[in-house]
Amino acid sequence: MHGSLTLSILTLVLLNILSLTPLCSKAQNGDKTLSLQKALETASANYGLVKAKDLYTSAQKEEVKQVKREMIPSLKLHEQLDYTTANSVVGSYFPYGIVVPVSGGIGSANNYTPVYGSIGMAYMEWVPFSFGQYKARVDEAKIALNLFSADAEQERFYNQIYVTQAYLDALVATRLKILQQKNLERNIIVQTVVRSTARSGLKPGVDTSFVNAEVARAHLNVLEAEKNEAEQRKNLAELMGIVSSNFQLDTAVFFLQLPSSPLTTPADVSTNPILKVYQARENLSAAREKEIFRNYFPKISILGVVSGRGSGILYNGKYDDSFSDGVGMSRFNYGAGLACTFNILDYPSMRASLQAERYRTAAAKTELEEKTLDLGNDLSLANEKLRISLEQMKQVPIQYQSATDFYNQKMSMYQNGLTTIIDLSQALYDLSRAEADNAIARDAVWKALLYKVSVTGDFSVFLKNVPQK
Repeated sequence: MHGSLTLSILTLVLLNILSLTPLCSKAQNGDKTLSLQKALETASANYGLVKAKDLYTSAQKEEVKQVKREMIPSLKLHEQLDYTTANSVVGSYFPYGIVVPVSGGIGSANNYTPVYGSIGMAYMEWVPFSFGQYKARVDEAKIALNLFSADAEQERFYNQIYVTQAYLDALVATRLKILQQKNLERNIIVQTVVRSTARSGLKPGVDTSFVNAEVARAHLNVLEAEKNEAEQRKNLAELMGIVSSNFQLDTAVFFLQLPSSPLTTPADVSTNPILKVYQARENLSAAREKEIFRNYFPKISILGVVSGRGSGILYNGKYDDSFSDGVGMSRFNYGAGLACTFNILDYPSMRASLQAERYRTAAAKTELEEKTLDLGNDLSLANEKLRISLEQMKQVPIQYQSATDFYNQKMSMYQNGLTTIIDLSQALYDLSRAEADNAIARDAVWKALLYKVSVTGDFSVFLKNVPQK
């Protein structure tokens, strides 16, 4: 009997050693292991929303260039060939979207003989003085670029948080699956011992039935753990923008070590990317206020024109139906001017638009203040979660060691007929629970640190706490 006990204990030790082998082999197989850094790089390159935000930012950069180029003078070239009549009367009119001749001889009756004509023109307009309108538009475009950039930065930051969260979820799912496999192996050892003692008549046959049920339950737990692991791997693969979830995770780093300096994480929310987005929204609304106000001011333009005119009606009033004579330029003019455009009656409309934008600016400022307050409260909670997680981590090794000793004791007592299969099964369950609590507690420390980083906004702090192999 003592030989059977020694064999069981040696088998248990061997299984514990073998259960750690996959962790070591995965850590050494650098080519196949998906590290957290690699997962983050893959997600950044593949995740569609991140790429979309970057494209919006690039588009706004071009908008800034376009607005800056509004300062370039406008130069329009115009060439027109006509085949029209040329009846006219003395008088003035308001243009109303109809074609009317702007010049022509005045006759006693309508003459419906059409002739060829042409006009060519080079027209230049430049607005060198706009009382700040141009600068206001440029400033607004630049601040809009800041908003798009901040939005892209925020999306990239939270993608890092979500990928890391999914990575840790997949890690703990893998670890719990390994622990369930260990539990199944221990149950099989107990089953072997019980069957041996039952055949020799030292234990009742009902113990065999009981232990068979425990093995079946342990097997079901392994299958459930495998299903959960598959789901977590799928979630990680989706965030990484890949199809296959057949990758090895770096379990050695996160389950053999804790964060190097979790309590020294900076406690400041001002660098959180989402606050930059809210601040950019407020700044953009304030810039629009300025642009609306400046647009009411006059525009001073410098004008220049060079034109040529051809007509099939000769200077003496005779009609020439020749195409070449009609479209050939026969008169030329040039001109330069200074224009001032000021829509005085636009003031009520401008004032209403300005007031509406001021309300939007005030709303954006209020949202910024509210979000800052929320993040401050989140930071207090994050600090408390991290503190509690570290305290819990101090207790789980004690629980695990006690459960291991208790299980070994109950195993020895059962083999010597000093306890029942029920007590041994409870000890086995307590050991399995202690192993799971240890894995979950380690995962909780990393996730508490991740939560604090998501509040403070500096993801590099999390990476600095990850031990380097």
